[in-house]
Amino acid sequence: MYDKDAMSRRQFSLRSHLILLVGATTIPLLVFAVAMIVLFARNERAALEDSVKDTARALMLATDAELDNSVKTLEALATSDYLDAPDLERFYRRVQRVLPTQRGWKTIILHDLSGNQLFNLLRPFAQPWQGRLAEADSFHKVLQTKKPAIINYTMGPLAGPSVGVRVPVLREGRVRYVLSAVIEPRLFADFLLKQKLPSDWVAAVYDQQKTILHRTHDSDNWVGKRADPLISQADPHATESWLKGSSRVDPSSYAAVSQSPLTGWSVAVFVRAAVVNAPLRRSVLYTVAVGAALLAVGVTLAWVVSQSTAGSIKALVKGAEDLGLGKTTTTVTTTTIDSPIHVAEVQELSQAFTRAAGLIQERSQALRESEGRLQLALAAGRMGAWEWNISNNQVTWSPGLEEIHGLKPGTFGGQFEDFKRDIHPEDVAPVLAEIERTLEACSDYHVVYRIQRPDGAVRWLETFGRMVLGGDGKPEKLVGVCMDITERKQAEEELGRLNAELEARVDERTAELLRNVEQREKLEEQLREAQKVEAIGMFAGGIAYDFNSILSTIVGYARQLRFGLESDQVQRSPEARTIIRRNSDAILQAGENGTNLVRQLLTFARKTSLSYQSVDPNALVHELEKDLKEELPKTIALRLSLEPDPPWVWGDHNQLQQVLSNICLNARDAMPDGGTLSIRTSKVPGSEVRARFRGAAAEAYLRIDVTDTGMGMSQETRRRIFEPFFTMKDLNGATGLGLTVAYGIVQGHSGFIDVKTEIGRGSTFSVYLPIRQAAEGRV
Repeated sequence: MYDKDAMSRRQFSLRSHLILLVGATTIPLLVFAVAMIVLFARNERAALEDSVKDTARALMLATDAELDNSVKTLEALATSDYLDAPDLERFYRRVQRVLPTQRGWKTIILHDLSGNQLFNLLRPFAQPWQGRLAEADSFHKVLQTKKPAIINYTMGPLAGPSVGVRVPVLREGRVRYVLSAVIEPRLFADFLLKQKLPSDWVAAVYDQQKTILHRTHDSDNWVGKRADPLISQADPHATESWLKGSSRVDPSSYAAVSQSPLTGWSVAVFVRAAVVNAPLRRSVLYTVAVGAALLAVGVTLAWVVSQSTAGSIKALVKGAEDLGLGKTTTTVTTTTIDSPIHVAEVQELSQAFTRAAGLIQERSQALRESEGRLQLALAAGRMGAWEWNISNNQVTWSPGLEEIHGLKPGTFGGQFEDFKRDIHPEDVAPVLAEIERTLEACSDYHVVYRIQRPDGAVRWLETFGRMVLGGDGKPEKLVGVCMDITERKQAEEELGRLNAELEARVDERTAELLRNVEQREKLEEQLREAQKVEAIGMFAGGIAYDFNSILSTIVGYARQLRFGLESDQVQRSPEARTIIRRNSDAILQAGENGTNLVRQLLTFARKTSLSYQSVDPNALVHELEKDLKEELPKTIALRLSLEPDPPWVWGDHNQLQQVLSNICLNARDAMPDGGTLSIRTSKVPGSEVRARFRGAAAEAYLRIDVTDTGMGMSQETRRRIFEPFFTMKDLNGATGLGLTVAYGIVQGHSGFIDVKTEIGRGSTFSVYLPIRQAAEGRV
């Protein structure tokens, strides 16, 4: 049975009572405060961990986007028709124009399938590099997979430290060349600098071999070296990792690692463990110190300040409750205590709580600033971040993405239907199909589509997303970034237009090459004609000497016969004189015809002696004009168009006269019903003649055109007109040597003959004679 009197008689010292009171109140309060501080510190550290991971993820996405842009640029170059011809020199000049437009590119290299450089923009086109193939693994990967590959860090002999991308040049499903872009590793420094990371954070970019490409601190001394041992602990199959251990940053560090499944590259952000744990350590130390002080004061002054202490403890409990509720702006002071006794230790504990609240505010502000820097990086890259909660269909956009869509900040509806409403009507189905595929495969999300902004403008967007799975392994949300690629699309369209222009130019060049082939066939044909003429000429020369002896005998006896007409016996018989005269005239005429034939044969065989001198072409034509007036029928009109002061040529006057005479008589026979015969002289540059005749070496030529309006010739006839004894005339009196002799004379003067003809349209014979220094004078 409870005895009140007995209990009242039991006395306890005030100190013991107060110590028990202080211990019973202060120690649990301290434990509670420490627990709350630990809880807040853990939440703060978790927020910091998320911030570091988000930063590493954003940097990795930006790196992937940059490498993907480089690959697409190379793939556009790989479609060039210059690689089909191939016309590598023109392709070299084309990529020279592309290189300055690509940020961070050092050079562009074209390899054959053996790895040899066909050209390198760091060298002139005619000086390809024949050294060892840099980073051969990526080269062989392109050959094996026929897909683009990433060049890991390498130290090239020309480009120095570099990375890059390679793409295959595919033709009919086979790799024909490998096109590589060499990129400066400092390009990735832009992404790191734009983040404006805190000074005690260190970020680094690594290639597939875990070689450092850039580092925010002391980068020059670390580029090209192997990654921290801490990075090697990351799961090679995981896209994100959070690691703790020793690193070059600090013996105890945290690192967020984001690895790209597309390129195998990774980005790591290091934070010293002391930075992460500092708030917790300071708060616990402060709390323990203040608690110890309070406990000492409570034991010493418990009997004096029992009421004040009780009131102060109540106030502190209220402050701790406010701190637990997140009311970090509440300041705990002794003014909340009703007791007139002011306990300094209690007030100091209040200040400790205030400082703890301030630290929490500072870390919250730091997190907000980190988010702001991420938004700044996205804005600098013209990107926006988004997140789609699949369970409730809620969509969250960053202000940058709202700006891309032409919306004011905070005006996006936040529903999936609001997102779908902005998609261009023609692209809604492909976008929804890609989302469905992503959900079914639980894979990454990538789509290019158009949107129609409220102002009516159409923009091209490219979106990258990553699936986040819940604890049950099902899709929970999709997060990613979106960038405006309208300018890139416009550049691709412009590139397509330029490709079309280049194809047109290639067609023109192909036609020109076909004309050159036709000209070459013509030259080969002329060579064969010249060889035949030379062979037959030697034969004709032998015949001409024997035939000339026979003609001399006939002509001699015919002249004696004619002299015999003066004898008395013949005078007495007029009828005999008439017969003898007619027969002798026929013999003489036949002899003269034979002599002319022999002269042509000798000229054809080049057995006659030549007398070279300066010849006035206009005077040559005027002399021919006199002879032609007797030879041409009245149904044929003769027209002259002569150069006013033509250069003289060096040649044999009589033979050149014979050339023009033979061509004009051949034109006369081509116009049996009459027509017009035109002769024209002009001076042409040697380059024009060389374009038609390979052996043309003179600087300038005199051109004589003989044009008729006659029947014209077929191509078969045109190919044979310079053959000896070939003629389309009646065989009576036609030897077929006229044009052959003309051809031989012009060749002997180092000239050329060209013929243009068409059936029913007439023919034009063009004679080209070289103008030499010796012929410049007038004699």
